[in-house]
Amino acid sequence: EVIRIHEASLDILEHVGVIIPEPRFLEHLEAAGATVDFKKQHVFFPPWLVDECIKKAPKHFTWHGRTDDTNMFMGDNVVNHGPASSILRVVDMDDTIRLATVNDTERFTRLVGASPNLKEGYCVVHPSDVPDEVHHAYMVFSMFRNSPKPFRGRAFGQKEALDSIRLAEIAAGGEKELKKRPSLITNCCPI
Repeated sequence: EVIRIHEASLDILEHVGVIIPEPRFLEHLEAAGATVDFKKQHVFFPPWLVDECIKKAPKHFTWHGRTDDTNMFMGDNVVNHGPASSILRVVDMDDTIRLATVNDTERFTRLVGASPNLKEGYCVVHPSDVPDEVHHAYMVFSMFRNSPKPFRGRAFGQKEALDSIRLAEIAAGGEKELKKRPSLITNCCPI
């Protein structure tokens, strides 16, 4: 079943592709061997390129929390659970449904940080009461302020990704410390 999923993924990446609205990243992908339509910001990945990248990925690694007891081992078929993310609305105790706020971001991140069943300190809600240009910074800051667990950065563009790295460096005590004990990871959702 895993092989069929992998083969279907390769087919989608090669024939359907992914939209990536970052010109510099498109240049890197083309140089690596992907087919890029720069006008449409559409990337098609040949199977050999995907397989080459998978081979370069480590078989396992430690995703560090701020304390050793919150480190997360990744690999060797170990399953780690984390929360959902970027939820836009919350339900109050009186059943009122409303947009999430920075205060909700803080509260939910503390809840995730306290849960023994969730191994990462990802930000659950997307605050609506701050400008879009900085919401990611509030989310990342909340993660390392309210949880000792490893966390995912925001990467919906170069600025968000770089801001996430800078905040993680501050939380770790500098760039060298973050490199020694990487606590930040991110994923890019192509949807």
